[in-house]
Amino acid sequence: MDGERIDVNYDLRMRICEYYRPDLSPCATRLLLDLYRSLAESSTITFSVYSYFHLFASEILERDGTTHFDIYQEGAWQSFDTLLSSARLNLSQPRLEELRFFLQERMEQTEEVESRERYAFMLKRFQGLAPRNP
Repeated sequence: MDGERIDVNYDLRMRICEYYRPDLSPCATRLLLDLYRSLAESSTITFSVYSYFHLFASEILERDGTTHFDIYQEGAWQSFDTLLSSARLNLSQPRLEELRFFLQERMEQTEEVESRERYAFMLKRFQGLAPRNP
């Protein structure tokens, strides 16, 4: 098994994800962020992403708005699978408006071309989202 990478935390991570998946609201923010990061990072090795990755992405953004946007974005850009899954968001109208304003500001204030392009990509993503049903 030369060169094969073994994720010793996979089973535990999946059990925790499945435990919280039906209702992420009681999941501590630190744990939510750690799970999201771990799921995103492991996608580059497994060439797939946890089926409910998008629920964790939505919870991070809806719960804390722009506070953890950089973590959301970093996870989204980990792989093609995370980029697609992290777009399946279910956010309130106020949160969508906050994110759109935030991204517009970031684009205007960022001089680095690649970062500005990523913010522009994310802005289009959030502009294309309809708010969740109450």
